[in-house]
Amino acid sequence: VVSRAGSPDTTHLVIYTSTR
Repeated sequence: VVSRAGSPDTTHLVIYTSTR
C-alpha cells in the first residue's frame, strides 16, 4: 500500500514490521 507518491516500499515494510 503506497500512501505517498514516490514512497519506497522498503520504508512502509519497515514500519509494518515494527508495528507487528
